[in-house]
Amino acid sequence: MTAFFILYRNFMKSIYSIFSLLFFFLFYTQSYINVKIIDSESRTPIREAKIISNNEVLYTNDDGNALVPSQNKEIIVSAISYEEINVKMPVSEIELSPIYRSIEEVEIKAVDVKSIIEKVLYFYDKNYLINSTLYSGTYKERSYVDNEIHKLLIADINLWTLENKFDYKKENMDSFVQMNLDNIRYYKTRKEEANYPFSQKGTKDKNDIKAFVQRFFLYNQLFIMHYYTKNLKFKGNIINSNGDIQEITFKSENMPDEVLYYEGKMLYNKKNNAITFLEVNHIQPKTIRNFKNNLDKDISINTISFKIIYDFIKENGKYIPSKIDMDYIADVNYENKNHPMIQSKEFIFHTHNKVDGKGILNKIDLSKNLTDNVPTKEVKESKTLLSNEEQKFVDEH
Repeated sequence: MTAFFILYRNFMKSIYSIFSLLFFFLFYTQSYINVKIIDSESRTPIREAKIISNNEVLYTNDDGNALVPSQNKEIIVSAISYEEINVKMPVSEIELSPIYRSIEEVEIKAVDVKSIIEKVLYFYDKNYLINSTLYSGTYKERSYVDNEIHKLLIADINLWTLENKFDYKKENMDSFVQMNLDNIRYYKTRKEEANYPFSQKGTKDKNDIKAFVQRFFLYNQLFIMHYYTKNLKFKGNIINSNGDIQEITFKSENMPDEVLYYEGKMLYNKKNNAITFLEVNHIQPKTIRNFKNNLDKDISINTISFKIIYDFIKENGKYIPSKIDMDYIADVNYENKNHPMIQSKEFIFHTHNKVDGKGILNKIDLSKNLTDNVPTKEVKESKTLLSNEEQKFVDEH
C-alpha cells in the first residue's frame, strides 16, 4: 500500500504540474494583432507612429507596422503632423489624417527658439518627471554601410536614472544612470566575416561616453543648445498650431565649435512651456578621426551630422520620455575610397516605474559599445516585428 500510495502521489504531482504549466501558458501568453498605420490620403505607411495601449507605449516600424496585444479594447494613435485618434480594437489597419495637406496651406509665423528653450529649462522640474525611475523597453541598433545593413541588434533594455538628468558634478556616471540588456532578441552582424574592414579597434573615448549618456536627457540637450547659441540668433517658424500645441521648425546661426549649426523641429506646448517632441540635427564641419580597424589597417571617419529625437507621453501632469533616437551620419574612408555610414540607436520605453535610488542589477559597462556588452550565446529570438529590410538581412546572415 505504501509503494502504491507513493506512486499515486507522484503521479498526481505530475498531473498537477502539467495543468499548472498549461494554466500559466493559457493565462499569460498573449496573442498580438499586426496593426498597420497609413496616411489617409497617400495610403503610404507611417513609420514611428505612436500607439498607447493599456499604459504601454509602442511605435510602428519602418513599414508602418506594430504588434498590439489582441485583448486591448482601445488604443490611442498619433504621429507628428497627423491628428491623434482613439481606435476601438481589434483592427488591422488604421488611417491617420494629415493636419495640413501642403506647406502652402500653412500660415508661417516667426518665433524666438532661444526664448522657448529658456522657458522649458526654467519650468522643467515642474513639467517633466524628475524622480528616480526605471524604464523598461526595447533597444534597437542598426549600422548601414553603402546603404546596406551591416549590423542589427534588438534587445530588451532597462534604464535607471536617479533624477532624469545628467549630473555634471559627479564623475561616476553609475551613480545617476545605469542600463542593462535583459534579453537579446536578434543580433546579426557582418563584422565576424573574413576581411570585414569597418569594425573600429580600441576603446571608446571618455568624451564620447559622456556625450552619449548626456543625450538620454532632454534637459541636458536643451542646456547644451542654449549654452552654445547664447550669443547667436536662433530662429524658428511656427508651421502649424493646434490649440496650445505649436509645430516649429528651427535653425541656428553657425557656431565656432565642432558643431556648425543646429536645425530641426519641435512640438511646443505654449500653455505648459514644455517641449513634447524634439528632433535636432547637429550639422558638423569636416570632423575627421583616424582609427585602426580589426584588420589593423587605417580607416578615417568624417562625421557629417548627429541627429537626435525625443518623444514624450503625458501622465499625471508630467511629461515622460517614451522614445529616443540617435543617428550618426558619416563618411568612412578605407583604402582611398569613401563609404557612407549611418549608425542608428533607438530606445523605446514601453513602461516606466518610480523606484528607489539604488540602481539596477546586471548593469552594463557604458565605457564599451552596447554591442560589446552582449554575452555570447544569449540570443533568444522571440516575437519581434522586423521590417522587410531587417528580415532580409537576418535571413541572409
